[in-house]
Amino acid sequence: MTAAPPATPASGAATAPTVASTAATSNTLTSTTTTASTGKKTASSVIDVRDRERPFGSRLLEDPTNVFAHNAWDHVEMTAEEKLAAEAKIREHAASKIEDPTDLLDRAHAHWDEFYNRNSSHFFKDRHWLAIEFPEVFGPVGEMRRGTVEGPFTVMEIGCGAGNTVYPLLAEWQKRTKAQAEPTTVAVTKGVAAAPLMATEDAATPSASGEGDAAAVPVGPLHEQLFIHACDFSSSAVQLVKTNPAFDPKHVNAFVFDLTSDTLPPSVPKGSVDMIMLVFCFSALPPAKWKQAMTNIYDLLKPGGMVAFRDYARLDLAQLRMKQGRMIDDNFYMRGDKTLVYFLTPEEIRELVEGHGMEVVQLGLDHRLLVNRARQLRMNRLWLQGKFRKPLTAE
Repeated sequence: MTAAPPATPASGAATAPTVASTAATSNTLTSTTTTASTGKKTASSVIDVRDRERPFGSRLLEDPTNVFAHNAWDHVEMTAEEKLAAEAKIREHAASKIEDPTDLLDRAHAHWDEFYNRNSSHFFKDRHWLAIEFPEVFGPVGEMRRGTVEGPFTVMEIGCGAGNTVYPLLAEWQKRTKAQAEPTTVAVTKGVAAAPLMATEDAATPSASGEGDAAAVPVGPLHEQLFIHACDFSSSAVQLVKTNPAFDPKHVNAFVFDLTSDTLPPSVPKGSVDMIMLVFCFSALPPAKWKQAMTNIYDLLKPGGMVAFRDYARLDLAQLRMKQGRMIDDNFYMRGDKTLVYFLTPEEIRELVEGHGMEVVQLGLDHRLLVNRARQLRMNRLWLQGKFRKPLTAE
């Protein structure tokens, strides 16, 4: 599975967000703010689906008569008329479903290979908004500097595509730890390797033996304490990651993996990942395989590990623009290039996550109203975003 084509990211500049608590005690969300000088966002656009209060935003449509004054507005939900029209469009899609999608589903990996062979690494934009939407992925930088956490911090991006998350993430870690010139030392307990993982061609293995009692082991500058497993359904996508000039096997282990497989990847030990990135990935999965996918996610995470999730939401513009004869099943489609996409609801994801014993830390909708001022058109973008945590102890 790979990152799905294209969606406007939620944010711009990668600066530290302002965190605000919502009425839902288990959902901590960030409000949307801007810098006065650039107008770029400095915090997330996401609103908790159960919180109807409007946060401050970078561009709020306070006067509906001014809708065509700008090209985009934050936190603008569909009008009742727009929602009725959208639902009618989906009913039209359902009237001409694909009769037998068996071959399409069986050849899903081949269609993604064709996509990346055709588009290379030029289709998706680098996701420089990670620090805004998912600041937790950079939290360990400060903790490692203070000596309150051991490295490496292990991230796994499932559906890595051409590396549009992997390399911005690695660059941001390097940027934030650039001033750290001297090696850091961390404790290594018997049987546990705390030094960075060193990737080989086929697998990533600890670079420290882990033998002996607790001891101080030099592990180098802080940015060397980040290790990323980058995997994708498409072998062509993985090859693009490996041929990127920034690829460094000391920091990145790139390999082919089907998230719906009944086995975990051999190069990623069970319970070894601090954070899993699912960015426009889950929508590429057939709904019948969601449970196995979430089981694998749970098994890969360390106790207390987190999932960072962002994907297409139901009634998004991309769904409404689907042509007749493209629907495989309800809300599940074939694009023109034969890649697959499902449009999700918060309820579906919450049930799936909680059903696998994980905590929903955040689950929100990002509403964006785009307008075509020349043609006086309104276009609604909807994305679903979440943060899910594996419990520290098994229940």
